[in-house]
Amino acid sequence: MPRFSVDQFCAGFSVGDAISNEALIIQNYLRKCGYPSEIYSENFPERDANRVRHFRDYRPGADSILIYHYSFFTRMLDRLPRLPGKKMMVFHNITPGKYVRPYNRRLADALDQARETLKDLRPYFERVIAVSRYNAGELRKMGYEDISVKPVLFPPPAKADSSMRLPYMEGKTNILFVGRIFPNKMHQDLIKSFYFLKKIHSDARLICVGSFHPGVRAYTAEIRNLITELNLNRDVVFTGMISDEEVAACYRGAQLFFSMSDHEGFCVPLAECMHLDIPVVARAAAAVPETLGPGGILMSGTDYPAIAETLSFVLESEEIQENIRQGQKEQLQKLQPSRGLNVVRQELQSMGLNLPEEAQ
Repeated sequence: MPRFSVDQFCAGFSVGDAISNEALIIQNYLRKCGYPSEIYSENFPERDANRVRHFRDYRPGADSILIYHYSFFTRMLDRLPRLPGKKMMVFHNITPGKYVRPYNRRLADALDQARETLKDLRPYFERVIAVSRYNAGELRKMGYEDISVKPVLFPPPAKADSSMRLPYMEGKTNILFVGRIFPNKMHQDLIKSFYFLKKIHSDARLICVGSFHPGVRAYTAEIRNLITELNLNRDVVFTGMISDEEVAACYRGAQLFFSMSDHEGFCVPLAECMHLDIPVVARAAAAVPETLGPGGILMSGTDYPAIAETLSFVLESEEIQENIRQGQKEQLQKLQPSRGLNVVRQELQSMGLNLPEEAQ
């Protein structure tokens, strides 16, 4: 039995969050291989205290390995250069501060600081993994070399309990978006496109699933004002943070997934839609084209009436939907968790771990 640990750090941890889910999958694999493995974080809810430990409790030995999931600036970065043991980074990308600056300068500064600090940390990471080629490209601009690429590891989405009923999804043509309420997600473009879709499909409803970020309340207010201005208060639903069972029910009741997000390092909801045969229309920005591949329709620009027409074509055409489903099956083969886990295994092997040849 190995005497040293292979631990992970996440800036924030919450079961259901994409990075947290990946950390749990890696932890499960490492423990199956016989390595002690804990997850550390700076911020996590009380309900997850049995799954994660505070980063101040991290006490590595000279033979320990730390897998650092990089997504935001944390106080752990101050300790990182002084920590004994080897370090590997998994880069999930950082939202550029420019999206947040109109609403919260302090948060925007923290995001930009996270990017600047990343440049200075190159000497401390023995191995580097990016969760998309897009992310790898951003790292190369910061001077990083020898970067491995893998898809985000995520559990297959749960099938919804058919007995669960969500009143806001009953009897409507449901257009779904899943993602936190944050400026890079461009909810304003979702809503403006939806406004014109309503003129074609009067029974359409936009369901936005995701938590409200306390740091951008002004953005949330701006979105709500836009909804009122366009007289869409009865047609746009913000669920806030909901249970996994409710999220599954939202997927089950959706006729179409629609994203206008302007910055994504991977975008797990796109992959979840592929598992669930939900047609996808998304903005061709950042890593979205790479994640979606042939599994949906990509758009660019802000011609909202034209975007609405595209949404309508997808809703009305069984042929288009079938073509999308076939593309999703093809793309899912590239996103298999076993592929991503094998990249992690290979990188850890290069750092001296004895691991099975095939990821389980």
